[in-house]
Amino acid sequence: MPLQFVVFAGLLAWTAARYAPTFDEIAHLPCGINHWQTGTFNLYRVNPPLVRMVAALPATIQGTLPGTPAVITNGPYERPEFNLGLAFQRGIGSRVFWEITIARWACLPLGLLGGLMTYHWSHRLFGRKSAFIALLTYCWCPNVMTWAATITPDAGAASLGCCAGFTYWCWWSRPVWSRAFLAGAVLGLALLTKSTWIMLFPLWTLLWCLRLTMPRQCRTENPDLRSESPITAPGSECRQLAIMFGIALFLLNAGYCFEGSFQPIKEFDFISKTLGGPHAHEVPGNRFRETFLRNLPVPLPANYVLGIDCQKFEFEYGKLSFLRGSWKHGGWWYYYMYAFTVKTPLSILVLLVIAGFMTILSPQCREKWRSELVLIAPCLGVFLLVSSQTGFNRYYRYALPALPFLYIWISKVGCVFDGRSRILKGIVVTCVVWAFVSTLSTVPFAWSYFNEAAGGPMNGWKHLIDSNIDSGQDLLELKRWYDGHPEARPLHLKYYGWVDPQMAGIAYNAMEDVSIRRFRPDDRSVAQGPQPGWYAVSVNYLSGARETENEALDFSYFQRFTPIACAGYSIYIYHLEMADVDRVRRELGLSKVHDE
Repeated sequence: MPLQFVVFAGLLAWTAARYAPTFDEIAHLPCGINHWQTGTFNLYRVNPPLVRMVAALPATIQGTLPGTPAVITNGPYERPEFNLGLAFQRGIGSRVFWEITIARWACLPLGLLGGLMTYHWSHRLFGRKSAFIALLTYCWCPNVMTWAATITPDAGAASLGCCAGFTYWCWWSRPVWSRAFLAGAVLGLALLTKSTWIMLFPLWTLLWCLRLTMPRQCRTENPDLRSESPITAPGSECRQLAIMFGIALFLLNAGYCFEGSFQPIKEFDFISKTLGGPHAHEVPGNRFRETFLRNLPVPLPANYVLGIDCQKFEFEYGKLSFLRGSWKHGGWWYYYMYAFTVKTPLSILVLLVIAGFMTILSPQCREKWRSELVLIAPCLGVFLLVSSQTGFNRYYRYALPALPFLYIWISKVGCVFDGRSRILKGIVVTCVVWAFVSTLSTVPFAWSYFNEAAGGPMNGWKHLIDSNIDSGQDLLELKRWYDGHPEARPLHLKYYGWVDPQMAGIAYNAMEDVSIRRFRPDDRSVAQGPQPGWYAVSVNYLSGARETENEALDFSYFQRFTPIACAGYSIYIYHLEMADVDRVRRELGLSKVHDE
């Protein structure tokens, strides 16, 4: 395991240095600096602050300023963090690449913690061989590798959520006060990474109730735990669970410096219809203000509550979403399951199927189903929660907190090494090696990973776009290609990201003048279409992505050309010759270039 961890840590550090600042990161870092300097948490309230404060710690120690936007508003419907992000990069210029890299390195221990936890929990459940498989599937998961090398909260939420699940499982197996205290403390930290984990309050309560229905001798499958102490009375367990939740809430509020904690619910102005009422999308409201609950104190920080409300507003309002070549306003209930099948190595999917059959057919595995409840319930809960939000589907990373739990459960396939079947042993070994090779073949560009059945990373944009493949991360790779090809001047660029490419040293021409107008196809004076020259286009725009819902520009006609190179897997580079340009213009109903 030490060698595996050294390699994993080294690849994460290398990947973190190769990626350019991405869409969300450019806002996360200055907001984290702002939290440290002001002690307030209204910026980027849709995510709790822990991960970005860890990321911002080096910059804060150095005295880096978060920036001062020329225009910043903080109304109920505004997202001021992105204005702050733009001001931040303008203020520090090209140093933004180094600041983001240092911030990513500060967050690497969170990603490594998830690997340690998957190994340890699998070892307790299934043994050492399974633990090794759990560690490998976690470390060589391209999705884990991608987000553990950024400062977005998803990898941190996955790691600390898994830690919280493990400490709860320890308490669930043997309810004693020391374990209740520890589970509560770790739950509090998990809640500070992502509001998704608020689901653990009802989920853990339900699991405890299910535990009470089991025969006493079956409440744990571990003989050593059965003999440690007599079974605790339900009343004592109930008090321990309450204290556990109380500690978690205390740490959550402490993480926000008790800003707005225990505020009466009537004092909130909500913008989602769920909390604010039927007209909340136009005018903030509060559906609880005229009910008997109006004076009820909310045991959560105010910005934590408003962050959940803001997320709910965005899902209710909806956005354009893309799946397998189709655009629509809203999403699909099966989006995250589809994303899982195309962005997970095929070998891990094979191991998942084997683990499923073992659960059904193997007496050894069937005996552990009670302990596995605590393991698999958070995984299913996360997938069900994110799949239920169909206002828009853009970010598979929302499901990332489920993956450590799933990989631990899959690792039960290690039990085949205790049997006699050489075929099964060979299949498991092959799958583990295949997962390693499949992911390593895309490093340091695992961000754009798609498995072989989906056509690999070069065809990923046909399935999913946005941060699933392109969030502006390959700008520095474009700079390396640009420096090595002086003949590619002038370079026309359509880049999907917040960082100005000129900060990376790329001189370019904007491409708006060669777009096809979506809503005015008859306006030939504006819709210039393809022209000869050198072009670099982010793959999101190949699918017809827009920066705003009303944008009329369309660059999807580049699908008709063959790229000559790629920067990473997210920026395609074209050299358009006159013959190909005229061919495509003819297909689009445009006149030839030399006729204009």
